[in-house]
Amino acid sequence: MSSYVYEPLTGPRSIRLFDLRPGTPDDPLECSLAEYDLDSAPEYTAISYAWGDPASTVCAIICDGKRLVITENLRDGLVKVRDSQRPQMLWADRICINQGDVDERNHQVKLMGEIFRGAAVVAISLGGDEQGEEKETLAFVHEMVEHFRAEGQMVDWAGSKFILRTSPSRGCEHSPFEGLLRLFRRPWFSRTWVIQEHGLAKTAVAMFGDEVILFHYIGTAALILRRCFKEHLVPLELKQTVDMVWHLYLMFSPEVKFRNFAHLIDNTRPFQATDPRDKIYALLEHEHARSQSGEAIVEPDYRKTTLEVYREAAVKLIQHGQSIDILSAVQHDPDASLVDPDFPSWVPRFDNYFGSRVLGRYTSNHLASGNNPFPSELIPQDCESNVLKVRGIFFDTICSHTHTLRATSFDLTDVHSTFDNPVSAIWAAGKLGTTTATYPSGDTMKKAFVSTLTAGGALSSEQDFSAYWLRIFEAGFDPDECTAFERQYHHSLRQLAEGGSWMRFQDTISEICNARKFLFTSRGYFGLGPGAAQLDDQIVVLFGVDVPMLVRKREDGKYTLVGECYVHGIMAGKVVRTWRGLFPPGVGQPYVLNDVNLSQFEGAEPLVLKLQDIELR
Repeated sequence: MSSYVYEPLTGPRSIRLFDLRPGTPDDPLECSLAEYDLDSAPEYTAISYAWGDPASTVCAIICDGKRLVITENLRDGLVKVRDSQRPQMLWADRICINQGDVDERNHQVKLMGEIFRGAAVVAISLGGDEQGEEKETLAFVHEMVEHFRAEGQMVDWAGSKFILRTSPSRGCEHSPFEGLLRLFRRPWFSRTWVIQEHGLAKTAVAMFGDEVILFHYIGTAALILRRCFKEHLVPLELKQTVDMVWHLYLMFSPEVKFRNFAHLIDNTRPFQATDPRDKIYALLEHEHARSQSGEAIVEPDYRKTTLEVYREAAVKLIQHGQSIDILSAVQHDPDASLVDPDFPSWVPRFDNYFGSRVLGRYTSNHLASGNNPFPSELIPQDCESNVLKVRGIFFDTICSHTHTLRATSFDLTDVHSTFDNPVSAIWAAGKLGTTTATYPSGDTMKKAFVSTLTAGGALSSEQDFSAYWLRIFEAGFDPDECTAFERQYHHSLRQLAEGGSWMRFQDTISEICNARKFLFTSRGYFGLGPGAAQLDDQIVVLFGVDVPMLVRKREDGKYTLVGECYVHGIMAGKVVRTWRGLFPPGVGQPYVLNDVNLSQFEGAEPLVLKLQDIELR
């Protein structure tokens, strides 16, 4: 059988739809493909599915008597949606778009939002459950949502018979929550394109095995789990999975407000795309992907390389926002070299995700640059250069750091020893419990330490830290064999922990510290920086971004951007205010910072604050 050959589309609003012929699950898939104007197209159902690897999961259907290659995941979705008696008018990207024609792909991707908005139904193909428990799992989802709806609340579930009856226990293989885990780990939930596909739908239904349910129920179930079952998610390794489903469900909700397109992209970092360029293109129908005039920030163009697309997106965001806060999105692989001759360090690799929350947008209202805007004369005028010129003040250098921290290492659910816990290890290594010195900003060492671990403390408190510390202490505490000092310390710690939550502190630092390093600077400051940080990396406060940055000098005099960091004591604009306190703005004017206590740091030199232009490569 010969292969199907596409006819070119004839109009600017042209799309293709295919008529799927009726059949049984064992019949070959047959369809007929035709061109329609989007504004007058017949009623159709759009298929949303996970592409998978197009090279390794190919199969074929019969289209107008010719062989058309599709992915296995799409084939499975078509089998599920096919009616045994009536033909179905459908749209699916792999069939309706000539994937070998770059110009057509560019044109059709621009219409993708309207295609999914215009569909009568978006049918989501999730595949099946490896345990064959699709019916039981979706019944559990339905019961959960209806129970909370009947109670008229979504958060306060104390005393609920439903919760008491179904709360999971660790290792319970047949708990309904295990079925939810398998459901939420279906590949569809991890794909970038599906965020838009379901988010724009009039009605979205999910096909799980032979079962069908409104997708609203699945999204609401994720919301309930995230708000009400949090303590059960960590031991079941569900937390990140549930967070992804929750984000996916709400990304296009009008009730969810993003600051800008960069903020939206941050929320989609954990999601995957077969083509890395789609990490940008798959989001272009979101309202924040457009300028105030309504134009898309970038236009889809599959002739461009991934570097060209990501660099264009970064530059356009700088131009539209008149700031460089997109630099907060730069996250390098902690285990790889930062030297990439092709990819500039200041351009975020949107296709990479290491589990780190962006400090500049999530942890607190930081103003390290003192609200000083990015200089308009430095805003790049084109998207072709691999060099970005910025302006800022060098402040300090890294003199010591931990290994790369991981979220799981902070887990105290089953604590037996304090030796492997990073919090106690950093405290001991820095001798923070025995020093009489004060922190350079005047805070206590404890406050500076806790604030650094939480990147500003907005999501937790010192009471939470005390509760966390108490749990560590009690793991090795024996009241029958302790000293009088230990007994008194235990009593004092319990008082300090009153009203605090060790689990809240654990959740906070697990999210914030993951894939990062705790830093000690030459002048005695504490910091939290990227996993790629090294000794002698420099801390610089840049105009136009709210958090300090770590940079590394190159042999050619330019700088590699290592990533954003939190440095306790300078996050509210102190560096810039001190620099501005003696002279008007300008480039190259020095000032000696005298208002910090440097006596406890051997060899500390007076700090010269100097505003200068820096080239990032």
